[in-house]
Amino acid sequence: MKISFYTLGCKANQADNSKIQNTASQLGWQIVDYGEKCDYTIVNVCAVTNGAEQRSRQMLRSAKQHADHIIASGCFIEKIPEIDLYFKNPDEVVNYLKNVFSDEALPHPRQRTRASIRIQDGCNFNCSYCLIHKIRGQAKSRTADEIMNAIKQRESENYKEVILTGINILQYNDIVGLLKFILEKTAVSRIRLGSIDPRLITNEFLQLFKNPRLLPHMHLSLQSGSDKILKLMNRNYTAEKYLNIVERARKIDPLFSFTTDVIVGFPGETENDVKATINLIEQVQFTKVHSFPFSERPNTEAAKMSNKNKSLLIKSRMNQVQKAAQEVSKKWIEQYNGKEMEILVEEKTPQGWLGYTPYYFKIHLAEKEGRKNQIMKLRISLDNIS
Repeated sequence: MKISFYTLGCKANQADNSKIQNTASQLGWQIVDYGEKCDYTIVNVCAVTNGAEQRSRQMLRSAKQHADHIIASGCFIEKIPEIDLYFKNPDEVVNYLKNVFSDEALPHPRQRTRASIRIQDGCNFNCSYCLIHKIRGQAKSRTADEIMNAIKQRESENYKEVILTGINILQYNDIVGLLKFILEKTAVSRIRLGSIDPRLITNEFLQLFKNPRLLPHMHLSLQSGSDKILKLMNRNYTAEKYLNIVERARKIDPLFSFTTDVIVGFPGETENDVKATINLIEQVQFTKVHSFPFSERPNTEAAKMSNKNKSLLIKSRMNQVQKAAQEVSKKWIEQYNGKEMEILVEEKTPQGWLGYTPYYFKIHLAEKEGRKNQIMKLRISLDNIS
């Protein structure tokens, strides 16, 4: 039987998709490209924003044109007619696939050099703009043994890097203990963390980054640099607290890199709030900022707020934030010039090879320099930074 996949959204969704796809391959399903005629298509959907939900609906409808059966998995609010089955978590999908089709376990081909492993699901926070805690429910942690087995499986397949993902990974029931356990009991070369919530960072957590296997990069969720807007968002931290986290991390490694998300146009946002966000972006010096226009989600506190901003104004503010972020990123990355780093070579390009530094920015290598899934030392120059 043939099956195809399409994934939208965050690294947690990507980890879910990887788990489902690996299981399907082991069970003997023939995996084909999305868009090819097949028996089943699984779409990992996202409902974080209106745009993401609309895109999810679009992909589910288009899947009907080439698949006999459609399965949706992930964050979704309500069923649409095109969906035959909907599962909230990957384990339910895996169990369904096992029941539909079973065969001797077959080794699955490894397509990538980095493997995403989900360590938890759900979120205990109640950000005023977000539906995820309602869709995913309260935080739930996988056991350390389950996670360890998943990592060791990826090690045996010669993956060089694992990414620990989840909806809010610092709500794992003992994240410090888990990371110590992984660092002690596994030999995987590189361990990277998914999106990090600044509300839950402790000094004990930060000290773990002294181990070079835990890569010196965080996607540290910001959303706004304005204390007023952060309070309206129910984020429960201030710009000062956020900056303090960055400063403590850079005492461990002065080149510690940060990426982040910013919501522009939240209800009640003024030009001064945008300036505060830009000011914090400049202070942190992010390597990358993902900025999004505010997207009103039904049944959230933010949907009931007044003083909503008009779309043209939001677009203008987005341009301001993106321009500032690009300038900051360019300036920060210049600090890596001349430094020798270990690069994980990932994929072939027309120009040669593409790889990632521990600080999570891309490096171009000449064809003669690289080999897929190789970790190699390279002196960084501004010419080969992507």
